Amino acid sequence: MRSIEPGEWRMTSRVLQPIRTGGARLVIVMCGVLCGLLALSACAAFPGKQLPSYADEPVALGDPKPSIGYDAKSFILGWENASAARAFQERINDVFGRSHAFSTFAPGVGPEKHHLSLTLRKEGRPVLANLSMAVSVLTALVIPAYVKTEYVLLADVKEGGQVIKHYEYRDDRTIWTELFLIVLTPTHWPATVETEVVDNMLRNLLHDLAKDKTLG
Repeated sequence: MRSIEPGEWRMTSRVLQPIRTGGARLVIVMCGVLCGLLALSACAAFPGKQLPSYADEPVALGDPKPSIGYDAKSFILGWENASAARAFQERINDVFGRSHAFSTFAPGVGPEKHHLSLTLRKEGRPVLANLSMAVSVLTALVIPAYVKTEYVLLADVKEGGQVIKHYEYRDDRTIWTELFLIVLTPTHWPATVETEVVDNMLRNLLHDLAKDKTLG
């Protein structure tokens, strides 16, 4: 059997080095993807329940029913976000429509007597959230990760361009990521819980408008 000369061994090492390095990188990437998928499938979200919980039911704002125009804005971590504003507008249309509170409601300024300016703010601590998630992923989700998003709904009721009433609502959503929460994920999906929180804030607004007879 022929022995490998030193020069041949160095050449072989140079050839195999990229293979070993590439293989190690592939393993790291695959582990990262696997941990990410596992984190998504083992998370559960819970509403803060800081506000009264109202069911989807008709709300009487006056007889006859008022007509309104509205505008909607959404901010994430202090930055206005057009995509989030469109999603917020969808929630407004859905909740207002199911409440049967208005004869008509539409985005924009129209001939209606009253106008609603609605702003949804989402606040959180991204650095703390990322650190918590990193620790959880490194321990294969044995140590839970904790992410809290705070929601603030601001509503200005305007008449003739002037604000006649201001409303403010606060609630939150907490996401826990832990291996043992995988059984709760289907019924506590974060996006679903966010929708529940925002919808309930809008329903609180409708009930306060009815109680205060703001649009009457």
